Amino acid sequence: MGLLYRNGREKGEIVQILEPYPRRSSAEPLRIYFEIGRRILHIRYSMNKDKNLVSHIYIPRRHFANFPDECEVLVSDGTTYYECKEEAQELLVNIRGIITKEVELMIRPKD
Repeated sequence: MGLLYRNGREKGEIVQILEPYPRRSSAEPLRIYFEIGRRILHIRYSMNKDKNLVSHIYIPRRHFANFPDECEVLVSDGTTYYECKEEAQELLVNIRGIITKEVELMIRPKD
């Protein structure tokens, strides 16, 4: 059953296991999409009455080896503060002053 073929190559399932995702968040993620070939993570959150969002996002070294130095964090609304916790391969994102009902966060390699 495992994650490797008999010749040692990885099965496709291992890539899905190691995709970035929000571990926990103060808002509900509506959509999580990872463009593996371009290494771009999209997360769309539903905002209720709260104007702030805190999210802990798993950022695997497999896809983002030089995170945060060679990546950028973009949001569709609000002011973003973030902190990288390298040991846990986690990004703590704090978005303040959100005025829309939904906010999208994107993590991608710098141009």
